[in-house]
Amino acid sequence: MAKKMVETLEENVKEAKEEKTTEKKTPAKKAAAKKTTKKDEIKEEVKEEEKGIDIEPKDEITFEEFGKMQFQVGEIISCEAVKKSKKLLCSQVKIGSQVKQIVSGIKAHYTPEEMVGKKVMVLVNLKPAKLAGVLSEGMLLCAEDAEGNLPDLKSGKMPLVYTLNWNGNFNNVFKTRWSASVMNEAKSHNMYYYALGNELNLGKWNAFVDFMYSKEDIDRKGIITSIVGRPGGHNAFDANYLSVVAKCNYRFLPKWNVFVKGMYETASVGKASEGIEKGNYRTSWGYLGGIEYYPMETNLHFFVTYVGRSYDFTSRAKVLGQENYSTNRISVGFIWQMPVF
Repeated sequence: MAKKMVETLEENVKEAKEEKTTEKKTPAKKAAAKKTTKKDEIKEEVKEEEKGIDIEPKDEITFEEFGKMQFQVGEIISCEAVKKSKKLLCSQVKIGSQVKQIVSGIKAHYTPEEMVGKKVMVLVNLKPAKLAGVLSEGMLLCAEDAEGNLPDLKSGKMPLVYTLNWNGNFNNVFKTRWSASVMNEAKSHNMYYYALGNELNLGKWNAFVDFMYSKEDIDRKGIITSIVGRPGGHNAFDANYLSVVAKCNYRFLPKWNVFVKGMYETASVGKASEGIEKGNYRTSWGYLGGIEYYPMETNLHFFVTYVGRSYDFTSRAKVLGQENYSTNRISVGFIWQMPVF
């Protein structure tokens, strides 16, 4: 009897679920469902187009809760490994006029000796707690890349530039100047620069096309950093710049020359790190045209030039507050290269 009652109860529950599922939706519910579906589709498109660094989401906090946290910059005056742990370092951090002991799990990235002297951001009003039996009175804040590596900028032992050049001349008609350079920016961080210069001379006509590519482990030009900011307190990592410049001259009279010039450049990030997404951030164009007058055989010449520039930012840059813009101007002047011995 009891078994039969249980079976009857299960059937009733099943029927109630089916009735709820097949319940007719009101217009308001249909609109809400459609809106949710559209929102999910947009999220899916964004997910497919741009892949950032995903972390496990935590519960949201209110502005009042955030306002309770106090951050200050401190300097590590001493540091030692925690004996009972393979991951923890114990640092004495000077914050203002006081010194706090802070235990942090960064032993895999820094030695105690490397930590001394570093300036760090500290959450100073975190409730003290014991880690591996050692009291910790705050928290050090660090940013990591997609592989979980912490930024580690140290002076290079050999901060030099190494360059390999090749100059070619083919009957003074076609000339080349190609180069490859490596510059040490910091320990384990280099800049690689490649340039391919090509010039063509055909009587009154002269033209050149230059290709330049710069791969900077630390953003040296600063264009990417000006867009994304300095989330880690330093210039952005893995900045890439591609430039193409072309110019055509026509010497229609011995002392008169007209020219047109075009420029193309992209600024991108080659590898995601510190919350900065990989991809292109800015594309720019330049367009120039003008006339030049050479009054004498020396390098003195006068010019009138129109200069136009356009800057187009991608969606990932616009999210950071960037907007497309253009500039235009007319320049009048002269150029004289002073001989230097």
